[in-house]
Amino acid sequence: MTIGLLNLSHFLLTTKQKVVAVEPYIVEAMQMYTAHISREIRRKQMAEQLILLTIVMYIIPYSIQIG
Repeated sequence: MTIGLLNLSHFLLTTKQKVVAVEPYIVEAMQMYTAHISREIRRKQMAEQLILLTIVMYIIPYSIQIG
């Protein structure tokens, strides 16, 4: 999806000679946006892993002790 957007912006900007100079800024903005999205995904994955770790380390041993 991201590569498609970058290719589309490149095509649109290179077909109109007047706005070719703007292209690096648009590409950089898109790269920053995709980096932001990937950071959010990593943060969510880390939170899920922390929850699983908490379950494995505390809840399961505690339930074994009670049982």
